[in-house]
Amino acid sequence: MSCLFCQLRKLSIYIDPLQLVEPLFNIVKSIPFEEPQYLIEPSIESSMLFDNCPDSKIFIIPTDQFKLYLMAIPIESLDLKKHSHIMGHVQGPWAGTIYENEIIKPKSEYNFVFLGRHRIILNRNSELALYIRGHYQEGKIFTIANILNKLYEAKNRHLDETFFSEIGIVL
Repeated sequence: MSCLFCQLRKLSIYIDPLQLVEPLFNIVKSIPFEEPQYLIEPSIESSMLFDNCPDSKIFIIPTDQFKLYLMAIPIESLDLKKHSHIMGHVQGPWAGTIYENEIIKPKSEYNFVFLGRHRIILNRNSELALYIRGHYQEGKIFTIANILNKLYEAKNRHLDETFFSEIGIVL
């Protein structure tokens, strides 16, 4: 059994949430999950489930009008003591928590997802995650905060990606 946390991004028009129930249900049905799924809205409770489940995955599903971000949280993998997917916390130009989870996405999408302003998910074992993890293990917290601040700018495609190619990161 899993819970799915849904978040829509880049909507430029207002859509009554009740109008989205059927399309979201059809999108979720089209994903080949192995067990029954339950949907939960973005909330503190869904964030707590994600934080306590190292096997959580993020699905990025583009549609014609928006991108759908689904967080699949396998309930049977909840562990209040093991947080191996949380790389750590940084403070600086960007401050927040760094997670490393699997992101299932189209090739055109970046290897990271911001969940709000102070949480970033790096695609597990991606070049970007390995680079950030190496710096974290070396204690280069301010360098990481600078890089993550650049990623925060890049998420809206407001950044020349040459910065990342100069330091050897493929987004």
